[in-house]
Amino acid sequence: MAYSPLTDKIIPAHASNYSVGRSGQKVIKITPHHVAGNLSIETIGALFQNPTRAASSNYGIGSDGRIGGYVDEDNRAWTSSSATNDRQAITIEVANDGGADTSWHVSDKAIDALVSLCVDICRRHNIKSLVYDGTPNGTVTRHNMFAATACPGGYLQSRLPYITDEINKQLAPPPPKPEPPAGGTYTVKKGDNLSKIAKKFDTTWQILYELNKDVIGSDPNIIYAGQVLRLPDNSGTPEKPQPEMTLLEVVRRTMRGEYGNLPERKAAIEELGFDYAEVQRQVNINAKYGNWNWDSIKLY
Repeated sequence: MAYSPLTDKIIPAHASNYSVGRSGQKVIKITPHHVAGNLSIETIGALFQNPTRAASSNYGIGSDGRIGGYVDEDNRAWTSSSATNDRQAITIEVANDGGADTSWHVSDKAIDALVSLCVDICRRHNIKSLVYDGTPNGTVTRHNMFAATACPGGYLQSRLPYITDEINKQLAPPPPKPEPPAGGTYTVKKGDNLSKIAKKFDTTWQILYELNKDVIGSDPNIIYAGQVLRLPDNSGTPEKPQPEMTLLEVVRRTMRGEYGNLPERKAAIEELGFDYAEVQRQVNINAKYGNWNWDSIKLY
């Protein structure tokens, strides 16, 4: 037995009202019908259990949005006055919450259920998309394409382009995720700073900051947990610079503020290969003696 998992109730049609199998045809079409009345799925099912009915459908949908199953999908229901169509189609009777004076209106709940049912059918039968072109060649067809009948009613017929579009939207694969930057990304964690992150990814905090100014803002010393930072593509980025600096030059640059404040300053100095405690000792002594000019700063 093959019914949609969305089926609320299975009421098997009488065996005299459908054909076993599909004569080797695959399911490639959907044919919505209307029942010309506000019938429940139970009432529709009872009609198809009458052995003299000589008609059936695979499914029925009530105005409340419930779905009934009557002829399993492996078999051909007798619905559309066309054996050729019904061998290839899943047929669905839809209740009307309005009469002929409303062009046989169909409730929003029934329309929504019809869309959901069709999406499920298409996925299970590997139908990538549906085509409603107003002809029997399309993959959404109508009863009045094959017989002189008002079915599927003016309202449902007018909604078939919308229904087809909604089904196809849900069948469409999700858009591909944008490719991350060549070097990937990193999500800032509590306690992180640029120097710590740079060390982890074998780069410098300056390079990280240049890549992420739009995220970080004007102060490289302030980052927040949850921020997503772009990482450099180390495969194409020159190795981080290793300038030949003396202890004196590092002390001078520290006093000039080039390495920022703690903890970035400590990380930057250690990254250059110098003992932070010694650099800070020299800074403190120079500050004590008022040596703030570049040339007056010296080692003690």
